[in-house]
Amino acid sequence: MSIYLDEFETLYGISDNIEKLRKKILDFALEGKLSYQSEEEKSGEDIIEKIAKLKEDLLSKGLVKTPRGKLKKISKEDIPSFEIPENWEWTRLGSLGETKTGKTPKRSNDEYYFGNIPFIKPDNIYYNKIDYNTKLKLTEEGAEKSRLVPENTILMVCIGTVGKAYITDRESCFNQQINSLTLYSDKLLEPKLFLYFMQSSYFNNRALELSSKTTIPIINKTKWKNILVPVPPLEEQKRIVEKIEKLMKEVDKLEDKLNQKESISQNLSESIVIAIKDSKNAEELKDNINFIIENFDVIFKTSESMDEMRNIVLQLAIEGKLVPQDESDEPALELINKIEEEKKELIKKGEIKKSRLKIEEKNNNKTHYIIPKNWKWEKLGNICFKITDGSHNPPKGISGEGYEMLSATNILNDKIDFKKPSRIIKEKDFKKEHKRTQIEKGDLLLTIVGTLGRSLVVDTDKLFTVQRSVAVLKTGINVHYLRYVMLSPYIKQTMEEEAKGTAQKGIYLGQLANLLIPIPSLSEQERIVKTVDALMEMIDKLKRKLEKRDYIIERLGTI
Repeated sequence: MSIYLDEFETLYGISDNIEKLRKKILDFALEGKLSYQSEEEKSGEDIIEKIAKLKEDLLSKGLVKTPRGKLKKISKEDIPSFEIPENWEWTRLGSLGETKTGKTPKRSNDEYYFGNIPFIKPDNIYYNKIDYNTKLKLTEEGAEKSRLVPENTILMVCIGTVGKAYITDRESCFNQQINSLTLYSDKLLEPKLFLYFMQSSYFNNRALELSSKTTIPIINKTKWKNILVPVPPLEEQKRIVEKIEKLMKEVDKLEDKLNQKESISQNLSESIVIAIKDSKNAEELKDNINFIIENFDVIFKTSESMDEMRNIVLQLAIEGKLVPQDESDEPALELINKIEEEKKELIKKGEIKKSRLKIEEKNNNKTHYIIPKNWKWEKLGNICFKITDGSHNPPKGISGEGYEMLSATNILNDKIDFKKPSRIIKEKDFKKEHKRTQIEKGDLLLTIVGTLGRSLVVDTDKLFTVQRSVAVLKTGINVHYLRYVMLSPYIKQTMEEEAKGTAQKGIYLGQLANLLIPIPSLSEQERIVKTVDALMEMIDKLKRKLEKRDYIIERLGTI
């Protein structure tokens, strides 16, 4: 157990994982790994026999009611897969005490309410306490119409948030979403131990397994009280409780320490993100990024935070803040004019066809930020030699050899996944489709139906074609720069706003061609790509580091 406490910050890292550590302590307790066993102590079997005799005595005296719902005999198949100490014994939960399901008195009768007896609902139960400051409190008359239980009764939620449990420290009533267990004897059984056993992953998982498969999980009392629990000797029960409570205090201290650290980390993370976004020039940005690298473990705690960093880098890149401006660079307007002239020449030679896509004179989508003075906003259709998509009526697939016709599911954000199932088509069908797409190395592929905006630069000479969900772009600017633009938050947001459809949203080619793209000079495009590549590699390494830590935590959770 010491590794979990001594190395907690390294292994668990964030306060969200505190609960995993608490569960691990309870799981160790349930398996007899938190205490020593003594041959001199009576066995769990002796305890169970004494409890059975005591139950019969209580029933004969009318001190407890005859329980409804039979307890099943325990078979070998019922025993959980993990081992418990030899002097422990498995039994049904319901054999240890009286079980009840809560009840709500009629709300229309004021004689039942506005008293002093707590009326507990699921929201009042926490892992370490019961909140008795309930809005509703019952009178003695109301308690008679509900379920009144004494202190040291375990309450567990059995509808909705199945598994939440704690033990009462006073007489209480509770509603029908809660089941209770009042042990037949607190001289033979340690109430807190069985609370902890019922809070364990094993018990919670078993309760959920037995719950009805509806929108809201529900486990009835009969199934609930038939869940198996182990019974250790009485003296060992006390040792386990003492050990659990000692460890839980240490976990609470760790949680407080981590919460303080996370508060500082959150403030620092927010500040550095703002600083990066507001960087006035490339030098200032470089300093801020270096600060992140040097203080990575303090600033970022989850792999998801790396995605935020990725978006920031891309947005800064297309705002002209990522690399220094060079006044000797050719203005973007000259590059755009050259592309226009080259397009006319290619059309004249018959090497490409004149696009049928209408490029609107008026800017139909807003520009959300200011770009450097030597950059230019330009429609995507004006910087591409060709924009097309795959077939809207794809040919029938065949089994066996042929040509692959990919869809959006095959297009990832850095590569083509040829392993995913794709349509195989005949050679004659491929030739027809290939005339439309003519995909070749250096083209940009972009998903435009369903999951919008995934993109990649084709880096293979393999012949293939695509369906309607994928657009093919042949551009006159740096294709890797264009890909980063298409991955940026600005373009993703614009595409989401422009997308049409209900079941599956999509972007039409005409809409795509009219997207406004920020264009720097070719030289700056190359500098941006080089810098973004380096930063993305750094972010990927940092993300792998966080994912490795998360994997270790997950693996430790199975020990």
